Amino acid sequence: MAKWREAIEDDAERIERMPLLLTAAVYDFVSYPIPEIEENLDWVNLIAYDFYCSSTLIVLPAALFDPSNPKGPCRDSGLKEWIKAGLSAKKAVLGFLYVGGTWSLEGGNDAATTPVHTSADGSINYNQIRS
Repeated sequence: MAKWREAIEDDAERIERMPLLLTAAVYDFVSYPIPEIEENLDWVNLIAYDFYCSSTLIVLPAALFDPSNPKGPCRDSGLKEWIKAGLSAKKAVLGFLYVGGTWSLEGGNDAATTPVHTSADGSINYNQIRS
């Protein structure tokens, strides 16, 4: 990362322009070289969503807090872990999940029908939700 930062700054000086931003999109667990990231990146997009895969459980895939599982993954705890590990809060950007999901109820005699736009895995794209 330091070499990328140096190359960006050298290039900006050479062409007499502002340097490009050096960023990364990373998962919200802290297994990355955070001191090097802090020193060389302008900001970090924390991918703090998709905590759970489609299953028979109805859970929030990107909860800010999860009152049903306080020790489980959530956006708040992931962000706090990165900051505790040395990332400046001003460099942290939370990614957002723009999808919806559906579940079919077992024995759902009185359940609503499955949406027309449901894919095989139960996901719905944002543009389909809006329409």
